[in-house]
Amino acid sequence: MSATSPQPESAERAGLVLEYGTLREEILKRMDIRHQLLSIALTLTGVFLGFGLSGGGENITVVLVYPALAALLAMGWGQNESRVRQLATHIREEIESRIAGLSWETCVQRRRIAQGARAWRRTALAHGGTFLCTQVLAIGVGALHLQGTPTEWLLLAADAASVIYVLSVMRGARR
Repeated sequence: MSATSPQPESAERAGLVLEYGTLREEILKRMDIRHQLLSIALTLTGVFLGFGLSGGGENITVVLVYPALAALLAMGWGQNESRVRQLATHIREEIESRIAGLSWETCVQRRRIAQGARAWRRTALAHGGTFLCTQVLAIGVGALHLQGTPTEWLLLAADAASVIYVLSVMRGARR
């Protein structure tokens, strides 16, 4: 080997550092997407409630559509949460364990373990709770103006299933 050719160890290290940076960028992007999904959910809550309550409650059925949409947004949020967890695990176990000086995910995991269930509650309630609270709000408003049509009862049943689904997404968000 010549003095100018890189050592295998340094080439491997450079590749791992590059992979670390790329994966950290993906984690940050996915976290941004999660926050955007929450913003969308809050915006849709206002839109659906505003439209549903306009006209003296004649459009109330529209409000009962929102919980199912919130469940779909929660599904996207949960998928991104799962990927962030997988990326963080890969960084911690496959990269940080091999390169001195890279330790962010390891540090975060230690803090998470030290906090126990409190760390999960903060994440799940802060994010998943937004979906859940807006669903319950829409169901409550819809139930107050319920006229008893078969469509409304069908939507209420779908809404109940949607709330249960969001609870399962929140439970799956444990790290």
